[in-house]
Amino acid sequence: MFLYLGEKDSEYGTLYRSDYTGQRFTKLLPNLHQSPHKLLDFLEITSLDGVFLANIVLLKPVGNEIQQKVQTVISYDNGNKWHYLLSPKEDNLGKPILCGYKDQCHLHLALNMHHRLSPSIVIKSKSIGIILSLGNLGDHLNEDLESLKPFLSVDGGVTWKLLDSAPDFLSFCDLGSLILLGSNQDLSLKYSWNMGYNSTEFPLNNFHNQAAITNIVSHPLSNAQEFLVIGETDKGGILEGFVILLDFSEDKERQCQKPDDYELFTPKAYEEDCILGRRVSYLRKKPDSQCYNGQDFEPIEKQENCECSSLDFECDWGFYRTSTGGCEAISQRLVQTNFTIECYNFHKKNYLFSVGYRKILGDSCQGKTVFDPFELECPIYFLGLSRSQLIWILIVIVATFICVTAYKKRFLLKMTVLSLWGDFTYQRKLNKDDIVFNDGSYIEEESNDLMDTSKESP
Repeated sequence: MFLYLGEKDSEYGTLYRSDYTGQRFTKLLPNLHQSPHKLLDFLEITSLDGVFLANIVLLKPVGNEIQQKVQTVISYDNGNKWHYLLSPKEDNLGKPILCGYKDQCHLHLALNMHHRLSPSIVIKSKSIGIILSLGNLGDHLNEDLESLKPFLSVDGGVTWKLLDSAPDFLSFCDLGSLILLGSNQDLSLKYSWNMGYNSTEFPLNNFHNQAAITNIVSHPLSNAQEFLVIGETDKGGILEGFVILLDFSEDKERQCQKPDDYELFTPKAYEEDCILGRRVSYLRKKPDSQCYNGQDFEPIEKQENCECSSLDFECDWGFYRTSTGGCEAISQRLVQTNFTIECYNFHKKNYLFSVGYRKILGDSCQGKTVFDPFELECPIYFLGLSRSQLIWILIVIVATFICVTAYKKRFLLKMTVLSLWGDFTYQRKLNKDDIVFNDGSYIEEESNDLMDTSKESP
């Protein structure tokens, strides 16, 4: 889930992302630009998963003042990493584009600006990878709509093409294969059937010179080849509105046929072929096919998961990205208590111990990596020790008690045996030297007679 919120005490917004529980939030992008209509310049490319466009405000000190520059960035991994838009190498006439140094020449888009009623950018969910927008090249966005030019991307914002010098209104239909541009300078319209590679112009000759286009509307979801051109004309100081229906359904004689008129389009990010850990391919009409998609055509997609790499991971809760690209703990105590939610709130027996990384939200890559967490047993409430630790402590206590008890018993038994053995040996060693007479005298002959039992008594 994504939340993009404006700061209460700031003229800029901040983009946050929450986890599945909605209890933790990660700051993804600060200094979001707000349009004059108080809308944050943040858009989702609805035809692709995890792709977002945003305008940020770069604050640069110049002398005693702070210079503000609005710049456009794009993300292909749910807002984890952001990139500048690449400038097209050629203009609409095929001439090389020179707009400055590499770090000062990017494409910047007007995401939430409006010319009268018409939006400055067109994105549709079924038009895979098609983005049509007004913008300019340089180091920042020029907020003057009159100086902006139309740019088209057919690969989800990776590469861009300059279409025309000065159109005012943008629209497309038939899944992006039919593009319509309108200009009030000469009150003309241009349309293209091949994704802007070349176009056909026709003027609105039936209207007075004071007529002006205010909006061009097409169905946001259908595959129709129809546009509504809305405008107004000045007749003696009184403005009158008009609506023109442009139907291109008979401009192409045949409907596109599979597989000859279609190609397999696979969106790519800047670093690799996979977006959010998967490679998704769509069936899309070839630019040079002289046909229309029709009402019944649906973009067919084929998906396969990619092997996990470092690009599929971001810093986990309690960790921050270092200058070397790794993730280090903000506080070791915070990291050690990350088990609280899973163990105590959800009463699980085990929890995942993070090594500093987590898979990006919505990423579906497969395979083991060194960034994966490992499972540990949840500690219980007693002294913060785990069950296994308490069991081992109990085993040690019982074993110690048995050993002490056995030692004491062995000592008593040994003393008893020694005592009995001493008494026995004392009796066996008794001899004549141990006899003591009362008068304290000793006569050897009498003693011999006493000891000789063979003699008779007197």
